[in-house]
Amino acid sequence: MVNIAAIDFGSNSTRLLIADIEKTRLVKKLKKHKVTGMAKNIYKTNLLSEESIERVKDALDEFYKEIKLYEVEVIYAIGTSAMRDSNNANYLVEFVKQTYDIELEILTGEEEAKLTYYGSQYGLNSITDCIVVDIGGGSTEVINVSSKNINTHSYQLGVVRISDQVLKQRPVVGYEEKEAIELIKSLLLKKNIVELVTKSTLMLGTGGTFTSLAAMYLNLPSYDNGDAHLTHIDKTWIDDFYSKLRLLSEDEIIAQYTSLDPQRSGTITPGTLIVKTFMEFFKINKLLVSENDILEGLILKNILD
Repeated sequence: MVNIAAIDFGSNSTRLLIADIEKTRLVKKLKKHKVTGMAKNIYKTNLLSEESIERVKDALDEFYKEIKLYEVEVIYAIGTSAMRDSNNANYLVEFVKQTYDIELEILTGEEEAKLTYYGSQYGLNSITDCIVVDIGGGSTEVINVSSKNINTHSYQLGVVRISDQVLKQRPVVGYEEKEAIELIKSLLLKKNIVELVTKSTLMLGTGGTFTSLAAMYLNLPSYDNGDAHLTHIDKTWIDDFYSKLRLLSEDEIIAQYTSLDPQRSGTITPGTLIVKTFMEFFKINKLLVSENDILEGLILKNILD
């Protein structure tokens, strides 16, 4: 048995998965995240802030203790939207290498989408037609999956980015909400993939926004990895939930939804709006939430390919 770690230096959270492979089966030992907000204000400065870098370092210190505890032998690490958009990402790459001897690879949007697809499909052999969506802090990856084609797209749209740019106030105000919806639709129209997904009846959602929605849909006492896996949600619930969420401040969201990680209280509203707008745009009424994402994809791609 060889324990393997995957670390995702994401735009909103830094995440860790420790697992091993038994034949072709992924056996998960630990999966956890820390909200680190690397994408905050990056569209203005093109820099990772000192504060976010310190949060990432703190998260990595904690993760490395787990890596030692589980006697991990192989570590894979990736950076996504915030790191590829920043001018000082190399500082973090060098710090991770010098401090922990971990090679941190910054992915392109297409590479991120492909790994997300790879992870999302693990254990879902019966699903042949769907649209896979991974909403991050700085970007959103969309993968159209059909029996004939797999088309990947990465959009400069994420829960931190949209909060910084347009949807700044909680509760939501009308003119910002309208601008946010127009922004989402304009980005989708720039890469015209509507005709590619018209036959899809299902959205497969991965990442923190979707797992948080599933936890709240199930009314879990608190969110824990795995509890929300393969939860089915109708769009009517998404619509009703967003209509309530848009009226709440961050403190009110924390008070009313104990299933939600309090650190996500500032991003769950724009995340839900993105989900709602995507489902309307692609005319999809069914959502399936998967806990398997880019972390699982990173391990599986490296070990099994």
